[in-house]
Amino acid sequence: MTAALKTSTPIQELEAELVRLANAQFQSDAFKRLLGLRFNKKRAQMYVIQRTIWQTNRRDCWAAVQSCAPYAVKQIIWDQSARSSKAMLRSARPTISP
Repeated sequence: MTAALKTSTPIQELEAELVRLANAQFQSDAFKRLLGLRFNKKRAQMYVIQRTIWQTNRRDCWAAVQSCAPYAVKQIIWDQSARSSKAMLRSARPTISP
C-alpha cells in the first residue's frame, strides 16, 4: 500500500491491533476452556479471587505504562479520562421528581 492510499492513523492502527489481540485471546484454547467451565460454588469463589488479583495487577501495570508514555500519549489518555469522568458525573446526578 502506498503512503498516499494509507488513510488510517497510528491510533486507528493501534485500536485495530488491540481488537485483533482481544479476539485472539477469546479464541484461544485456554479461554475456550475457561468460558466452557460450569461454575459450582468453589469454582466461582476461586474465579472471583483470581479476577480480583488480576484487576489489581492490571491497574498497577497501566499506571506504569502511562508514566513511561510520551507526553502526546499522556495528553490523549488525560483527555479521554476527563471525558469519561464528566460523563459519569452527568449520569450520576440524582433527579428530583416534582
